[in-house]
Amino acid sequence: MYIDEDGKRRCTLEERAQRSRTLKGHTISAETRRKMSKAKKGKAPWNKGKKGCQDAWNKGKTKEDYPQLVVTEERKMKMRILSKGRKHTEASRAKMRDACKNRTPMSQEIKDKISISVKKNPNRYWLGKKRSEETIKKIQATRRKNGVIISEETRRKISISLKGHKGYWLGKHCSEETKKKLSEKQKGEKGSNWQGGIANLPYSCSFDKELKELIRNRDNYQCQLCGMHESENIIKLAAHHIDYDKKNSNPRNLISLCKSCHMKTNHNGLKWKTYFSKKIEEIMNSKTMRLKNVKEQHFINE
Repeated sequence: MYIDEDGKRRCTLEERAQRSRTLKGHTISAETRRKMSKAKKGKAPWNKGKKGCQDAWNKGKTKEDYPQLVVTEERKMKMRILSKGRKHTEASRAKMRDACKNRTPMSQEIKDKISISVKKNPNRYWLGKKRSEETIKKIQATRRKNGVIISEETRRKISISLKGHKGYWLGKHCSEETKKKLSEKQKGEKGSNWQGGIANLPYSCSFDKELKELIRNRDNYQCQLCGMHESENIIKLAAHHIDYDKKNSNPRNLISLCKSCHMKTNHNGLKWKTYFSKKIEEIMNSKTMRLKNVKEQHFINE
């Protein structure tokens, strides 16, 4: 302990570290917590309604005063390595969910105060910062490789949570200048869906009207994602390349889709490739079994 300039007693950093080591792993039992809570009921905190009665121990201090507290790049790297792969246990997640459920919702006044403070704060992490081109390319490559797959359960939860909420962009419109900037950012290799310029590659010679008609006929003129019949669609069903290779026009690599569903396949290519590969196997197996039954019936009739 030492006395500071204002005559107040302060703990040294060594004492703080010793106290931290002593309390490490120490937990308070549920019974003790209940007793403490019961003892505090009805008693107002000694500093309630008071301002400026306690000064922060580091008030007016800078990084130069406490060099041992500065987080170096080496320390940051160690922290990243230690935290990599760590996940909350199911028990911890359940506790966090329960804590959030029982939490008192913030009033509109507090929300407004937070909004104003965030807008005024010049120390926001990403304010004025931009990711390097290398980092952007790494993120894009990871997303193309793994895809962004959201489970049906998660989609349902998101849908329920968003019901009744008005979208941020509802009734708002981007200016022409903003639209132009957004367009420029998504052009060519900058785009998140860039796949090496395969959109400009030609189709194989065998990918003609006759082959497309055969694929539609095989699929009973129905979209193999939403089930819509071609008669209900404005235009003919498209023959989608499952592996996104325009040169591969094998019937096992083609599947019928309506215009709306065909547009969906422009995103999350890995997800759709896996889904339609299984779907085409089911179709081909079904056709094989049907043909086999027809042949057996024909043999019996003879």
